[in-house]
Amino acid sequence: QPQRTLYFVALTAEEKGLLGASYYAAHPLAPLDKTAAVLNIEMFSPDGPTRDIASWGKGRVSLEGDLERVAKARGRSYSPDPNLEAGFFYRADHFAFARLGVPAITIGPGLDKLDGGVEAGRALR
Repeated sequence: QPQRTLYFVALTAEEKGLLGASYYAAHPLAPLDKTAAVLNIEMFSPDGPTRDIASWGKGRVSLEGDLERVAKARGRSYSPDPNLEAGFFYRADHFAFARLGVPAITIGPGLDKLDGGVEAGRALR
């Protein structure tokens, strides 16, 4: 049994300005100051499995070290924000929580495809 209560929240309208995430952040089931972390899973890998996990907002999130440790323990690598210049950190659902001081991160598949490596992953972006 987990040491903490886990909430799985389905958010919507990210593309319209983080509407679902902002609503939940303003009306949480548990106080945000009691929230240990928000982990936003952006998507699974629709183009096939990868050897790595990526996050959005390199250097802006306190959970990067944790993510890297967990990935390594599972035989995967961690790729911090392969598209940093695109500014996804500010446009993903986790940002509604991060701007309120809650440790928050968005993760998704990395670029290192099992079939074709990083070159194949970059070609798909």
